[in-house]
Amino acid sequence: MGPASTDADAVSKYAHWENFISCVRSRKAQDLHAPIQEGAISTTLIHLANMSYRLGRTLHFDPVKYTCTGDTEANAMFKRDYRKPFVVPDKV
Repeated sequence: MGPASTDADAVSKYAHWENFISCVRSRKAQDLHAPIQEGAISTTLIHLANMSYRLGRTLHFDPVKYTCTGDTEANAMFKRDYRKPFVVPDKV
């Protein structure tokens, strides 16, 4: 078992989230604790790892096109089927 959580842990756990919401409200991207692109890269890597695990194979990701090269099944996992009217358009 790890060390017990402290109040400081709880504060730091939410600091980035609060900072992000504050910057969205103020529209001051320069006040972010970390660049948005860093978060996008980090979450993309996690999603790719999960997709690879679920499919049981290596994926070949093209970061420019944001697709898995020649893998229709993997590419389908980038987006869910949403119910109307909460549909994510193909081109955003």
